[in-house]
Amino acid sequence: MNGFFNPRAILLFGVIVVITGFLINHFFGLRGELLLVEGETKTLVTNNDSKSNQPKASLGMMITLDSMRVRAYTPEFEFLVMGPDTSLKAPGSFQMSEQWIEKFPAEQMKIRRVGDTDFYFRMKAFYPNFQFAYEYPVNRDTIESIAPGITLELKTKEGSPIVTLRSDQPNKHTLGDIVSLGATLFYFKVSALDSINALKDQKHHSKDMVVFSGEEQKVFFFYHDTLIEQPLKEGTFYKMPGHDTIGFTILYSFPDHAYLKAVPSTKDTAMLNPVAHVEVWKSGEGYIDAFLYPERRGRKGGEYAIPETGFKLGLGEVKEKVLTHCDCHLSIQEDSGKSAQPLDLLSGKSGRFKVYRFTPITCINQGTGTAKIEIVKRPGRFQIVAGIILIILTFSYMVINRNQRVS
Repeated sequence: MNGFFNPRAILLFGVIVVITGFLINHFFGLRGELLLVEGETKTLVTNNDSKSNQPKASLGMMITLDSMRVRAYTPEFEFLVMGPDTSLKAPGSFQMSEQWIEKFPAEQMKIRRVGDTDFYFRMKAFYPNFQFAYEYPVNRDTIESIAPGITLELKTKEGSPIVTLRSDQPNKHTLGDIVSLGATLFYFKVSALDSINALKDQKHHSKDMVVFSGEEQKVFFFYHDTLIEQPLKEGTFYKMPGHDTIGFTILYSFPDHAYLKAVPSTKDTAMLNPVAHVEVWKSGEGYIDAFLYPERRGRKGGEYAIPETGFKLGLGEVKEKVLTHCDCHLSIQEDSGKSAQPLDLLSGKSGRFKVYRFTPITCINQGTGTAKIEIVKRPGRFQIVAGIILIILTFSYMVINRNQRVS
């Protein structure tokens, strides 16, 4: 078909439009990351010429993370193998550069190799809410009383720590009121009444105290100048006077501390203090136990330095899992003369504002939410889309027209 409508010319024009769009993106497109803090406004700054020594020019676009919410979900974790990246920086020489990270899914008993070394590791167990539980032999009546003591699980507004008081070492028989229990704790092997009377007159001790007597198997509460005596029983919760939820549970009253064994365990299935128990070994040698935990709520993650290698083994939360449960609500103001426009990035998905695409990279919700956003400018996007549509329509017309001629 000739004349004003020439399909081949239009097809060629569509290709030229697409190429033009890619060229516009190549020369005028931008890509960068912006760290946003909830409630704070940041101005998008770009540098159109990366080789220029001129200061960066502001686009006048003000971006605010109005709110961020990470919906409840079950976190997933992965092992991170961190080590030196040896790169060729100059002919005939190597130079240490940034660390690289190799990731492995946190699968139980799956053997992984550390880089190209002779070291391997595997996850033996995973504890969602890690704690050390304590065990003691059942036949304690046959154990000689050498270093007696008591193990307690405290119950306070701040948590439920486990503490052990023992009589064989100085200052190990007492615990000051540093856990908001409301009293100082003491353990004595022998009769406690004489010790209580002596402690009452010592100014550096709290006036309120709880004294455990290993010989008498009794608990003495000296609270507000009143002495309350109770039998010492394991597995029993003792309330602090005047409180219903603050107190302690006696786990073990033992004759010798040497037999008290701490074993890793989990309080429950809540993902509050995740810890992975891994075994690390060199080929042909025995394994070493290591406990890894991720960075959470401002606490630095626990890593294990693998001997002889320069590598470290860590545990990280799968960021992609977090993003799918993260909702970011932005407001964007092009300049001071225009009102701000909302932009919602839901479930970690991208959003567009004119020629800019906003994509969440990380979401951290620790009181004040922070989000790292990738911002991509593609000014040639319209030309690319329009050119592709033109090519598809023209090509479809040519195929249909050709079939009609054949028939």
